[in-house]
Amino acid sequence: PETLQEAALVELHATCGLRLRLMIPLCVPLLVSSVRKTNSAAIAAEVRGFNLRDAQSGFKEYPFAGLDFAVIALSILLLVAAGASSVLL
Repeated sequence: PETLQEAALVELHATCGLRLRLMIPLCVPLLVSSVRKTNSAAIAAEVRGFNLRDAQSGFKEYPFAGLDFAVIALSILLLVAAGASSVLL
């Protein structure tokens, strides 16, 4: 290198290459463990019935029934009663 700036650039390229070579041994095990975890999650999802190969999904819709509305009304009534009793005390 003829100038100080060229020398700095050469040193910068050398340190970047060294950093990259030092990071590769750290990145490879991280990548391998990520692939293993993804594979395990995919197998677990498939065992539980989540299969992307089927057009049909496992989602089942449960419409509201009369009992559901009765439970909601009772819950609201109990909340109002609890609020009223705490105000009176």
